[in-house]
Amino acid sequence: MDWREEHNQSLVPVLSKKNNQSTEVNSTSFACKDIPNLLSSFVDTFVNFSVSGLFLPPPPSTTTSKPPTRLPSSPRLIAIGDLHGDLDKTKQALRLAGVIDSSDRYIGGSTTVVQVGDILDRGGGDLKILYILEKLKQEAARCGGRIITMNGNHEIMNVEGDFRYATKVVLRNLGFG
Repeated sequence: MDWREEHNQSLVPVLSKKNNQSTEVNSTSFACKDIPNLLSSFVDTFVNFSVSGLFLPPPPSTTTSKPPTRLPSSPRLIAIGDLHGDLDKTKQALRLAGVIDSSDRYIGGSTTVVQVGDILDRGGGDLKILYILEKLKQEAARCGGRIITMNGNHEIMNVEGDFRYATKVVLRNLGFG
């Protein structure tokens, strides 16, 4: 790709949604409001590649720090539990709470959302829910909000190898079927 500057206006590559072709546009030809969409698209792609195993996580830190047992109070606190792999209901709950928009982007400001466990099993959308919650954690942090996820008994059962409530779709996605 040709990277150059003309008259102090840099050309930037943009992926066209219509034909998936990379094109160059003048950096001043799109508005700042488009930047979150561009970053979101990049983050989505990066996380998808990371989840697929193309990138390995960094080695674990040798320092052991305990997670905080108390967090600062939030002006608005939302608790959501027992999602059980139902992606549509998860998004519906987050929209009803006013923390995501119709494009699944975080709009909750300084809101703290606590997901109290049982994301896994029964519904089939487990991995997608984990992905969207991780994406929202990053977006919320940039906006002064927070997404906290906790392990419930279904997460603990899965870690222990007890998949009796896992759907065949999820087991296949995890490489067990």
